[in-house]
Amino acid sequence: MSLAFGSLIAFIVALGALVIVHEFGHYWVARRLGVKVLRFSIGFGKPLLRWRGKDNSTEYVVAAIPLGGYVKMLDEREGPVSPQERHLAFNNKSIWARIAIVCAGPFANVIMAILVYTVVYSMGITGIKPIVGDIQKESVAEIAGFKSKDLIIAVAGKPVGTWQQVRLETLDALMSHDNFTIRVKTADDIEEDRFLRVRDAGLLKSEGDIIDNLGLLPWWPTIEPVIGEVIENGSADRAGLKAGDRLLKGNDKLIESWRDWVEIIQNSPGQEVKLLVLRQHNEIEIFIIPDKVEVEGQTIGRVNARPAASSSDEIQDLQILVRFSIPVSFIKALEETYSMSALTFKMIGELVTGRASVRNISGPISIAEYAGRSASIGLQYYLNFIAFISISLAVLNLLPIPLLDGGHLLYYLVELVKGSPVSESVEAIGQRIGIALLACLMTLALFNDITRLLS
Repeated sequence: MSLAFGSLIAFIVALGALVIVHEFGHYWVARRLGVKVLRFSIGFGKPLLRWRGKDNSTEYVVAAIPLGGYVKMLDEREGPVSPQERHLAFNNKSIWARIAIVCAGPFANVIMAILVYTVVYSMGITGIKPIVGDIQKESVAEIAGFKSKDLIIAVAGKPVGTWQQVRLETLDALMSHDNFTIRVKTADDIEEDRFLRVRDAGLLKSEGDIIDNLGLLPWWPTIEPVIGEVIENGSADRAGLKAGDRLLKGNDKLIESWRDWVEIIQNSPGQEVKLLVLRQHNEIEIFIIPDKVEVEGQTIGRVNARPAASSSDEIQDLQILVRFSIPVSFIKALEETYSMSALTFKMIGELVTGRASVRNISGPISIAEYAGRSASIGLQYYLNFIAFISISLAVLNLLPIPLLDGGHLLYYLVELVKGSPVSESVEAIGQRIGIALLACLMTLALFNDITRLLS
């Protein structure tokens, strides 16, 4: 199965689950508050499947375009309602009932994120210790005095244990402070503070990984260019490479690490590569043609050989397993959901004020790519991705934009103040504004996706 197809499947499964949960929140609360639900639809456009519930009052639909869904309720503003069913119409319910129904969708996504994070923490998820490797010249990190082998232990006063936590806390610090400190433990086991002057660095306007933008690269042990295992029937096996072979040169280019070897092979799909190999104290020449494989839309070479385990202990020491009991996992899930929600709101604020670049907005193509990557790494990472997207969906739906749940809440707030519902003409104008805003946002997100693919 190709990576693109796998990403598409992972994206559809994740999005389908999130939409079902979101719309079920609206549906469940509406039914409990006495509102008649006419249709529960997963997706838009032409129905692919449809059926009626046991009471025959609700039509359930799976539609062709899986980019959302909706719950259609009985409402006098959308069509005639018989006198005997007026009490079942959404518009005739109290304002607090309508608010509860609208809030139920985002709330269901928040509950889903909490439950998923609880599962992830109880299963355990592996992270990488935040040990600093190379520091880019004239970067914010170099000016702050970072050194290779610094172990990051806190960002802006908040303890961290993995690179993922460093990324999130650094992003939060960039949005909250003009300058902040990162506390490290040096290679000599001494704790020191690195003061980062980020006020004028414009890091939020830069694309890419926030750690790279600071000028930091994670430390990784050098893997010796020694073959540890040759996969049967792969191009390495066909060329005659054997376990224990030390790779000296590739196309007359010196191979000093396994990374050098991988780079030569990946850049030579379907092309003959001349190797100089040391085998049992003898140097021999071997010619190999790497197989062509498709990865992230690019054709690269692969030979199906693994390195010797000379650096396995160092690599094992870099990994840290985050796992808790179920009660503690639930508490951690609550904390993570709150932190990610607050971070998402902050990032939206930075985008609106112009402090963060709109180039960082991702669309369905990028989200599908992230879904595929996380699914390929492992179940815990895929679940972690789903929890994050669930929070993002909840936050975005609460924005005061007509057509979104937050837009309806804005109308109800006005109704509470003025004592009567917003007029249909105002709602119609708001609907047109909402369609225009969402169309612009989707266009921008797709433009960013396509630009990333082309670059």
